[in-house]
Amino acid sequence: MPARDLAPLRCLLAVLAVHAGEPISRDRLMRMVWDDRPPAPATFGKYERWWRTALAPGGAVLETTPSGLCLRLPREAVDVHRFRDLARRAATATGPRQAAALATAALGLSEQTPLDGLPGWWASSTRATLEQERLDVAKVRFQAWSRAGEVTAERIDEYEAELGRHGPDDDAVVLLIRALRRAGNEPRAAHALRRHRERTERLGATVGTRLLRQARPVRSLRSGLPPQEAAGYQERSAWYGPDGSATRCWILSGDAGVGKTQLALRIAGRIEAERATDAVVWVDARSRQSIVAGYAEALRMVTGTAEAHAERAARAFLTWLGSGDADWLVVLDDVGDVHDLRGLWPPGTDGGTTIVTTRRRDSNLRGPHRTVVEVGEFTEDEARDYLTHKLAQESGVDAVIARLGRLPVMLSQVAAYMLDRGLTGGGFLERLRERGLTGVVPERSALPDGQSVRLAGVWRLSIDRADQLDPPGLARPVLRLMSALYPGGVPERLFGTAAVAAWLGRAATDVQDATRALERLSLVTRVHADGDRSVQAHALLLEITWTAQPAADRAAALRPAADGLLEIWPETERSAPVAALLRANARALIDHDSFELWTPAPHPLLGRLAHSLGESGDLAGVGEYLDRLLARASEGLGADHRFTLRTRHFAAYWKGQAGEHAEATRRHTALLADCRRVLGPDDPLTLKVRIYLARWCGQSGRPGDAVRDLHALVADLRRVLGPDDEDTLTARNDHAHFLGLDGHPGDAVRAFDALLADRRRILHPRHPHVFVAANDLAYWTLAAGDAAEALRLYEDLVPEIADTLGQHHPYALGGAANRARARGETGDATGAAAELAELAGKARGILGQQHPLTVRTAAYATEWAERAR
Repeated sequence: MPARDLAPLRCLLAVLAVHAGEPISRDRLMRMVWDDRPPAPATFGKYERWWRTALAPGGAVLETTPSGLCLRLPREAVDVHRFRDLARRAATATGPRQAAALATAALGLSEQTPLDGLPGWWASSTRATLEQERLDVAKVRFQAWSRAGEVTAERIDEYEAELGRHGPDDDAVVLLIRALRRAGNEPRAAHALRRHRERTERLGATVGTRLLRQARPVRSLRSGLPPQEAAGYQERSAWYGPDGSATRCWILSGDAGVGKTQLALRIAGRIEAERATDAVVWVDARSRQSIVAGYAEALRMVTGTAEAHAERAARAFLTWLGSGDADWLVVLDDVGDVHDLRGLWPPGTDGGTTIVTTRRRDSNLRGPHRTVVEVGEFTEDEARDYLTHKLAQESGVDAVIARLGRLPVMLSQVAAYMLDRGLTGGGFLERLRERGLTGVVPERSALPDGQSVRLAGVWRLSIDRADQLDPPGLARPVLRLMSALYPGGVPERLFGTAAVAAWLGRAATDVQDATRALERLSLVTRVHADGDRSVQAHALLLEITWTAQPAADRAAALRPAADGLLEIWPETERSAPVAALLRANARALIDHDSFELWTPAPHPLLGRLAHSLGESGDLAGVGEYLDRLLARASEGLGADHRFTLRTRHFAAYWKGQAGEHAEATRRHTALLADCRRVLGPDDPLTLKVRIYLARWCGQSGRPGDAVRDLHALVADLRRVLGPDDEDTLTARNDHAHFLGLDGHPGDAVRAFDALLADRRRILHPRHPHVFVAANDLAYWTLAAGDAAEALRLYEDLVPEIADTLGQHHPYALGGAANRARARGETGDATGAAAELAELAGKARGILGQQHPLTVRTAAYATEWAERAR
């Protein structure tokens, strides 16, 4: 290849590599390399052949696409991409040492001048961009060294040498001057500033105001008393800190105990490390009086004069901040009420930064040049790293976190308790079981990191403040109600129920406003999911709130909470997440095992939970729950109590629904004898038990016996309960079904046709029992040989079920499976097999491998797969 062709060829390859994966037209390629003097097409074709030859051994592929040429090769094979990936990771790293290591790796990939010697405007422009990116990475590394306190004389020399290979950059020189002054080398700092100014002026530019401030002596004044830094401070992934953007005020908002003040301390240290700061003012902002006092003290520090009137002194200090004559940092720690800051917000001037920590989430915290950062718990990794470092052990750390959560203040106090007593994770958890949460934190004199409040008091101030907000006196009772419920979230609609409002003696709107008051103090959060909302509080806060109440007060909240849950529990559970949240809250109430839910009569919530568990397809869960409920009822109410007998019925019913027909028959047989003895032969419960005994008989392979028993039972039900009673209709449904199984599908169709008309007359058209009858009518229409009519019925029915109950409801899945079978019988065996295979997978994921509907659908899928061959 002629030497004159090497540079253009290298440039073309560089363009394709930098833009790897991106098609580039030939015209654009030629302009990028040869500017306005592109070669002849034949010459370009020659280059293209050389590229393909050169690239083949390395595994890269040059593709010709409609949009142009595209180089396909791994991103990591191009140094520019590796450099940029490392630079991006360094800029967003959570810790300074990690940032410095990543930046060093990036700089190692770009030591040579990029694209050196390549012609064309593209190479020139890209070279300048990459040089600036390298300088930016060098700044990131030097900032990281500063934050970590690891700036040495050798690193200053290395950084200054790096600056020398680039054009003048004010921000880069600010970092250098700041480091030299911190090292006590004022002459070298002055020389660096003078040299930078000369270089800038030679280019016809001027030095920025931020750099000019570095030219004057730094006063380094301090006011207020910042807290001590926590031992083993854990870097937070949620925060990387000020980056030179337009933000002049950082608001760290979060619940008590999440580490806002420690984070503010770390950010303040970073700001001081990165720029010359004349004044650092730390203000206790829990009240307006303390803010004013802090400002007055700061005025004395910066001016050397005292002002007798505190408010005037505060205003004078704010005027000094706004003068623009100094770099300053003001930390307003633990703002209790945003209203306390009226007229006292530090000005948003260049050279000034404000950091606010607060438990509040009020909308008026936001404003121009303010950035609100939500500070939460540790992440899993942060919590593990923190405890492992503090305890110098890994054993049991995960178990402690799993039990207590990731709240920083909790973990710091627990770590101190464990260290003082020489406990392992297992030993600590054993004490926790014995003594409870408040018994495993240090006494006040042994609290770590300068803390003054034990765990139980961490949230007290926030609760007091929330209780003072409108409506006054209601936030604390609402929190106590929440402590009785599921810590993972309470349905927001519960707080608008008549039951809860009546118990609290306030309007429902007041109760809802009280949850907002708790939210404004970061005590609760709202979570939106599946079109519904829940209210969540920290599990430790709820646990402490619950255990701190007298037993009588705890018990008194249970029945109103249960009434409220029933009030919002939909008759038809269309949303699986909403139903799951309701069940979780019901379980939380029931698990308190209080007599309050059993006297003067068992609360209906006890049965509603069982029904919801079963309808959701959790057959194992409903069985386990009913067995426990039955044991509790037998012990507390007696074996012959109607509630005990009804619970026995439901336990047997769900056994049968799970396919355990023999066990269901055994249980219902024993129950029938007890019902006849205790309640009599015509009691509704006795008659109901007879329905299901007949059902299990028919499903155990004796449909003729079931038809006979149900025929007689329907007559008894009509006589005792009437023709429109739900149990009468259920018995008719079973009678028609077993008629079909006994070899009379035509009779079954006629019976279901009549039953469906009655169901629709008595119930609303989209009631689940109407869907059951309609499904059975279509099923037996198919069995009677009319596949086309059955398919028509299913095409109408299945979308209605999915729209009403949700597409993942067992009725919807079962109806869809029957529709696929009908489609197959009309001649589309392949379509039926595909749909049934998909439905079997859905059923496995939703209901589980062993659910009867899953098993049945999988069998259908296998059958139709064979028939489609």
